[in-house]
Amino acid sequence: MKKNTYSSEKSFLREKSFFISNAYILVGHRCEFEKKGDYKTIDFFEKSITIYKFKEKISAFTNKCVHRGCKIFTKSKGNSTFVCPYHAWSYDHLGRVKNIPFEKKAFKLNKTKIRLEEWFLDFCGDFIFLKSKKNKISLKKFLGQEFDPLLKISKNIYKCIDYQVYKWASNWQICVENSIDEYHAVFLHKTTFRNVLKLEPKYEIKNNVMKMKMPLSKNYIEKFKKIKDYFNNLNDTYMHTLFFPYSSISSTMGNSYYIQNYLPKDINNTNVTSTIYLPKSKLKKNPVIEKFFSNTCIKFNNEIFNEDKDICESIYSNVKNDNPKEHIIGNLELRINSFRKKLDKI
Repeated sequence: MKKNTYSSEKSFLREKSFFISNAYILVGHRCEFEKKGDYKTIDFFEKSITIYKFKEKISAFTNKCVHRGCKIFTKSKGNSTFVCPYHAWSYDHLGRVKNIPFEKKAFKLNKTKIRLEEWFLDFCGDFIFLKSKKNKISLKKFLGQEFDPLLKISKNIYKCIDYQVYKWASNWQICVENSIDEYHAVFLHKTTFRNVLKLEPKYEIKNNVMKMKMPLSKNYIEKFKKIKDYFNNLNDTYMHTLFFPYSSISSTMGNSYYIQNYLPKDINNTNVTSTIYLPKSKLKKNPVIEKFFSNTCIKFNNEIFNEDKDICESIYSNVKNDNPKEHIIGNLELRINSFRKKLDKI
């Protein structure tokens, strides 16, 4: 990795160009787009992107009206018609202008030539991946051997219970490196992961997929027995998988699933998203227990992300001008070295 990568404008622009043409972003799951009008937005570099459920299909476009540039959706998630709030221009599933109020009176336009900027969506089972038009790599090739296991997980998910967007004042690489640093989990996260994990990670790293599995503490396994009967096919591990460079999925026991993205806004700021899902289980037959478990997952996750935010911002304020090669990386931070080696090749 080249010196001053974290704060180098040249490096940042090179990364941007490379990843727009080569990366996928795991943006969600079909269960979030069951009704017509369901949408979700993400911020990627300088652009806001919306994923939207039309009658015909789920589509993705830059969240920018072609008329005057207004954001069509200002919330991170919701259900609405695809209509710009500024002058009520509306669009269809192909990004074409559908209706322009007072069109003949106000304009002389050829609507067939006016379209929103489109982003492509691809699916691994029910998981939704986003890429730019410049990216010619197939999702199956990008995921490699992880495609089928991920597809299986997607078919086990039935409900989204939370979507959060965080703004972190840190370079995106610091944020990703924190997410694949197993070493810190039991020290920084005193009220959450310290009580859950046994610090014995095992790694499997292949191309764009960097997997880690870790055993759970006996205390956590014992404690979870109280509601274990509500779930199917649980295991005794915590898993976290990074899809290079921005996206990850994690799960404890398979009792819930978490998708995270660490998307660059600029050199010094990262847009972090976190979505939580429940698997198919007996929980939905008992709404009280399901609500209690869901709230526990959301609280657990928020605590971790707030602690990680403080740490990443603290780290970046100290190391933005460092040469990362001078940092000490241990065996419990193995994926950080793999991540940096891939960045070196850009």
